[in-house]
Amino acid sequence: ALVLELAKSHDVFITVEENVIAGGAGSAINDFLQAQRILMPVLNIGLPDRFVEQGSREELLSLCELDTQAILAKIEAFCA
Repeated sequence: ALVLELAKSHDVFITVEENVIAGGAGSAINDFLQAQRILMPVLNIGLPDRFVEQGSREELLSLCELDTQAILAKIEAFCA
C-alpha cells in the first residue's frame, strides 16, 4: 500500500540499498510498479554485481558509490 501511495504522490521513485540491485529491493519495486501498470521513472542505487575488495565500511561505500556524495550526485543527475 505504501509503494502505491508513494507512486501516486511522486514524480520519480528512487531506491537505495546495501545489496546488489538485481534481485534486491529496488528490483522488487520495479516489478511491483510494472505489475500495477504504473509507468514512472525509477532510479535504483545499490551495490555493483561484482567482487568488491576489502576495506573499512566507509572505504567500501565510497568505492561502490554508495556514500552520501555519490548518492546525491546520482539523484541530481537522474532528476536533471
